[in-house]
Amino acid sequence: MSKPISTAGVWPTRLSSSSSEARTDRVFPSRRAELLGLASLGVLVVVLHASVNLPLKLPGHHGLEWMALLMFGRTLSTDRHAATTVALAAAFTASLPVWGFHGLGMGLNYLLTGLVVDALYRLLRQPGVAALGLIAALAHVAKPLWKWAAVNGLGLQFGSITAGVGFSLLSHVGFGLVGGIAGALAGSALRQRVQQR
Repeated sequence: MSKPISTAGVWPTRLSSSSSEARTDRVFPSRRAELLGLASLGVLVVVLHASVNLPLKLPGHHGLEWMALLMFGRTLSTDRHAATTVALAAAFTASLPVWGFHGLGMGLNYLLTGLVVDALYRLLRQPGVAALGLIAALAHVAKPLWKWAAVNGLGLQFGSITAGVGFSLLSHVGFGLVGGIAGALAGSALRQRVQQR
């Protein structure tokens, strides 16, 4: 069992929705700054996906940067819907016609992953870095699972699962785990640095 992160990665229950509420565990100076920071991470995810072409040719390899940035935002924020906020920004940005992504699949990938991260996190009290990595790995699997369901239920075709859904699932778990741990470590380190000031 992994050692809990002291305050990083912990989503305290909000007692009030007041933006003027003093919070000692807050990294962002205001609620507006928090939303802007999370949304910026979502935009950055899409920019990296469109501009960085890693020669890995393995399904889910973009999970390295996607899950790293998603868990970075989730670890920094105290908002219960932080991952969903990042994912919504990524989904909206991916839907813009400047990236060359086809269809709405990319946006759905982002949105499902963010929803799963937030849902899984609510089940845990004080997850350590390893638990956050596992959450990221399981969330990243949402992509091949919905594609597999679409292939079997609707007859659609997706290149990422042509080698078999089992291989795609394993690949997504691996990249999601590594990216999630990297993002959780970076977010934890930044949170502790900010709170020590």
